[in-house]
Amino acid sequence: MIIIRFIALLWFVVFTFNSVAETSVVDVGAHQTLKDSFIKHYNASDFNALYSMASEPYKQRVDEQEFVAWLQESRNRCGAIKSSQLTDDLDSVKYFALKGEQQTVRLELSAASATQFNDVNLVVLNRNSGSVLASSNPRRSALEKQVDTALQNLRRDPRTVGFSVGIYYQKKSYLFHYGTTEHDKAILPTNNTRYEIASISKTFTGTLLAQAVVEKKLTLEDDVRTYLAGDYNNLVFDGEPIRIKHLLNHRSGLPLIFPDEPMIFADQNYEQIPYRIIAARTGYTRERFLTDLRAFKLTAKPGNQFRYSNVSADLAALILEQLYQKPFTQLLSEKLFVPLRMKNSELQVVQVEHPQLAFGYNEKAKVMPRNIGIIGADGSIRSTAEDLLRYLRYHLDERDPAVRVSHTATYGALPRYAVGLNWQMKTDWRNTRQLWQSGGSFGFSSYATLIPEQGLAIAILSNESDPQAQQRLESAAREIYHRLR
Repeated sequence: MIIIRFIALLWFVVFTFNSVAETSVVDVGAHQTLKDSFIKHYNASDFNALYSMASEPYKQRVDEQEFVAWLQESRNRCGAIKSSQLTDDLDSVKYFALKGEQQTVRLELSAASATQFNDVNLVVLNRNSGSVLASSNPRRSALEKQVDTALQNLRRDPRTVGFSVGIYYQKKSYLFHYGTTEHDKAILPTNNTRYEIASISKTFTGTLLAQAVVEKKLTLEDDVRTYLAGDYNNLVFDGEPIRIKHLLNHRSGLPLIFPDEPMIFADQNYEQIPYRIIAARTGYTRERFLTDLRAFKLTAKPGNQFRYSNVSADLAALILEQLYQKPFTQLLSEKLFVPLRMKNSELQVVQVEHPQLAFGYNEKAKVMPRNIGIIGADGSIRSTAEDLLRYLRYHLDERDPAVRVSHTATYGALPRYAVGLNWQMKTDWRNTRQLWQSGGSFGFSSYATLIPEQGLAIAILSNESDPQAQQRLESAAREIYHRLR
């Protein structure tokens, strides 16, 4: 389950991977000129002028209003740029360190010419780098060295405790581990180290729904009330019911969590919110879940308005249980964990410690409580980098009909932005698709991405959680991709 502070970051990762393998290389001088123009407009807060420098394919993917809002937020945090330095040259992508009044950020720039960019991204760099974490990466092969270099910022971040990385590239799997499973102890993660994968769990729920569609047990357009016993006329607004597809694209209108108690998030005391959620859920049952579902009142038509909802994923699991007459945990095991040989994965809905489960921490290195769901479909899967990579490999094969269904847009449209069955999707300026999902629990962060046309998958699992943690994992995955092109 995800704390509310992560929601916007989780769902709207607007600036994503680029396919640069076939890009004609623009020289560093053009990038320097473009960077200088970027800084000039950035410092003047003239973000519309910056948007006018974007290539047409970029504008097809990224809305101007989103672009301006993103840069305004960055400018507020960073302040004016005082100096810049080229830090890395990856042919079509150049990296610059921009020293601002308040923060230093990394500018990732892909130039079409000296006056136009194909892509741009800003990532906050560490204010005070910590010591470099221990690693299982031997740095012998070219790939090992490139991956290790791509992870330097994450390794040096003083908030990082430990993390594991899985990469499927050119039909081979690679696993790397960094840091520790327990703060202040030298316990390097291994292939068997388990992490809470949080909202990446929702893609598993979506995959099971896709399999049910293939088996003709339901359709994505079905009214959810078809599969609920009793009177749920409250799940309709202005004649439009909540449909199956709305449960996995966050357009159902259902709340973030049950019990829906506003006082849980009444302030921004993020250290206390996890304990409030746990207290509210103590003794909470499935029967109470259905009672709260029956009492909830929609405020808008389902299908259009974004409202992040863990309740929706759990409702999808209850529908799956009704369809198959089996517990959700059993469905996950029989239809995904066992066939994909995910021997170190489980759905955790009771408080049970596993010897291979890492400790989870916040940004202050405080041990955080475990995430225990009511039904668990919203974010209670624990897995390893090795197991999650097996799952991502399965999703790379779009010949599988269930995979195709789960990757089919149920909201939005490419090339700009679309959502499948909890997979978020965009295309880059070369029309290459990227699918991704991230997750954050009380003490864990995760990120997974697929580039189906290139047969590439990347998973990063971390035992630390803070408001920027998932963004740091996304940035690390992006740099791995750039370096492996």
